[in-house]
Amino acid sequence: MGCATKNAKVVAISLGSLQRLIALKAVPQSAVPLIISTMSDCINQGVDIQLRILQTLLSLITNFPAVHGQLLGDALLLCFRLQESRIAVVSSTAAATLRQLVMFVVDKVVDEDRRDELTSSEKIEAVLPNGATTKLGPSAHDAYAVFEDLCLLANSEHPRFLNLESLRKTFALELIESVLTNYHDLFRKHSELLLLLQHHLCPLVHKSLSDRPSFPLTLRCTRVVFLLLKQFSLELKTESEVFLMLLIRIMAREQRC
Repeated sequence: MGCATKNAKVVAISLGSLQRLIALKAVPQSAVPLIISTMSDCINQGVDIQLRILQTLLSLITNFPAVHGQLLGDALLLCFRLQESRIAVVSSTAAATLRQLVMFVVDKVVDEDRRDELTSSEKIEAVLPNGATTKLGPSAHDAYAVFEDLCLLANSEHPRFLNLESLRKTFALELIESVLTNYHDLFRKHSELLLLLQHHLCPLVHKSLSDRPSFPLTLRCTRVVFLLLKQFSLELKTESEVFLMLLIRIMAREQRC
């Protein structure tokens, strides 16, 4: 009710109270969709409100690990929207929040695999990049959808899960790098994630390095290639050979210059 007043002071107090209630687990799961919708309505109300929304979103998602699918996508979308802000403190805070939330989404897959309690009816069908289909647990499906969209957005393609028009390529690659750095073992266990590397990530990185892009993009692509060669050279043999040849050509070209 307080957020619906559109009064900045009342909204700030209301969000602060809501954040404390979430931390105390005094909010029912059924209220999560309304909370996300309410924050979406308040997203343009000023810097203080936007920062408070980011804090509340982080608390909400981490305290309600059962939030999956489109509801999770709606929550992440608010962070992505704020990350595009022209106000530095909002943009940087949103970027940091997104890194934490993306890591949390992937980490839930580790927990889901450890418990291994899902029945067939609880699993969700996913269409793989090679056209095949598979059944994934809710957390595994979330991680698959988010990582696929990061790859698509980094390649200036339309995402399938997140309702985003675009995302800075450098930021998308930073998130991809963070996931690969911390969860490379998970990718080896999940064939659907390896397919994303093979069908989406490797082609976009190869294309970006071949097009002689700007230094920030080249740097991030090179860091991703390093991780692919270090962690997945056995799983991605052909792609690794291509990357090694490409890096050799780039180094030779730079020496001639």
